[in-house]
Amino acid sequence: MYVTFTTLYFSIAVLIFTFTLLKLSDRFHPYFQNSPSQFKLYYKITIIIMIILIIIIGLIYKYCYLKEINMNPAKNEVYRLEQANYNIYIQDNGSADIEHLLKLHRNKNSPIKESKNFISYEFQEIGNISDIQVFVNDKKMYKDVSKMNGTYTTYSKNNKNNIDIYLPYFNEEINIKLKYFVENALVRDGDNNLTYYNTFISYRSGLSYNTQFKGSINFFMAKNYMYKFAADSKDLYLETKKDTKNIAQIYFENKLPYAKNPINSNGEDAVKRYDKFDDRGDYMKDFSITTRIDIKGIEKLNFKEISYLKEGAYSIDKLNILNNENNKKYSDILFVYGFFASSFTRGNWFFLIISSPIIYCYYKKKLKEYWQYLSNRG
Repeated sequence: MYVTFTTLYFSIAVLIFTFTLLKLSDRFHPYFQNSPSQFKLYYKITIIIMIILIIIIGLIYKYCYLKEINMNPAKNEVYRLEQANYNIYIQDNGSADIEHLLKLHRNKNSPIKESKNFISYEFQEIGNISDIQVFVNDKKMYKDVSKMNGTYTTYSKNNKNNIDIYLPYFNEEINIKLKYFVENALVRDGDNNLTYYNTFISYRSGLSYNTQFKGSINFFMAKNYMYKFAADSKDLYLETKKDTKNIAQIYFENKLPYAKNPINSNGEDAVKRYDKFDDRGDYMKDFSITTRIDIKGIEKLNFKEISYLKEGAYSIDKLNILNNENNKKYSDILFVYGFFASSFTRGNWFFLIISSPIIYCYYKKKLKEYWQYLSNRG
């Protein structure tokens, strides 16, 4: 257990709570002394209730501890990602209109330096992009090399795109909308399937990911299209959903994996960080989402003019296998079990130990009163 302000605060609270509750119980005990069995039952139930309440306090402590270890990022990033949605509108000519919708929240205690009032947003795209539009909290930003507040600059290399957004303000919450056009969004594989193949959240972009962020990747297509799609991420929970209106959706969430051995593991392993980092402050998780959708039904395109998919790209089947295997480490039932088990072994035992002298003194006092009660009845 880590000695933190939270641990100290809860330890003092447990001692005060235990002493106060037993004092109140002692005050009302005279009303429950109609018989020897009632006398004894009252103080025994009081002790049992006291232990249960201490265990509940231990669960609350574990939850607060989980929030505390995720409060401050490793590199003092100003903003963390709360939500990300990507909308890809596939057109009949093989192009695509694409939107990135990001919801950011300012990290508590992170330093805000006016000299670094920008977010360097990096992302990968399958082809060259154009017609870029940037909005911050619905306010349109303008492309300008002056780097003034309310402007942005762009540069691209090898399908990696970088947009430096110079924020007009440091709000607690910031919503960024990025829109652009990709002329050649589709490639073809060896079987001449038209494919959109891309990786989302490829780069950290100067943001932290120390929360249970979630989002989706949505493909919008004409109703006559037939398609298959899949995705995989090493450290995100993914689900794929197919809509009747020809909307393919990939839902993702930064869930905490369950602890395989919560009783014997140390506190850091039993309750993991959302954005784990090592002793040097280097982040260890990979949130990138490899995404593929194969499309049939676009007949207007000249296949000879479409470039081939890069070698080593995962097939739909391979991505499904990888994702199914990865999702096995996320189980709500096992996570709750691990949370309760680690809470007891890494929190409740400590609170029970420090409160046990008070409970023991109460028990001895009541036992003495019980024998005195029997003596007076005799």
